[in-house]
Amino acid sequence: MPASPQLTPLEQLAFVPLRNAKVRLVEDTPNRVQLEIDAVYSRWLGPLPNWLGAKKVKRLALDGLALLVWRRIDDRINLGGLVDWLASEQQLEFNEARLLTLQFLRLLSLRGLIVLGDRTGIG
Repeated sequence: MPASPQLTPLEQLAFVPLRNAKVRLVEDTPNRVQLEIDAVYSRWLGPLPNWLGAKKVKRLALDGLALLVWRRIDDRINLGGLVDWLASEQQLEFNEARLLTLQFLRLLSLRGLIVLGDRTGIG
């Protein structure tokens, strides 16, 4: 199986965080946002989650810097733009802002709120 190509840091900064269109806004206040998304379970579990009455939706709350980053994601700004914005907003060095941005994006991605994409193929 061929190895996947390694992306350069500049190529990584060109990726655009895209909001999951299935995320629903439950509550939006100046200091906190509550979001809801359908719960997804592994296929290998089969009908077990339904039999056990597992949750059908997940509710997530964002505040602080995670909320600022979430609000900044507009499906157009790329990772480099987010890093530059966070560095200037919080008076951070570029690498500090990059690390924080990547941590927040990873958190949002693991929770199913965003994906990292490349807009060049989208017409």
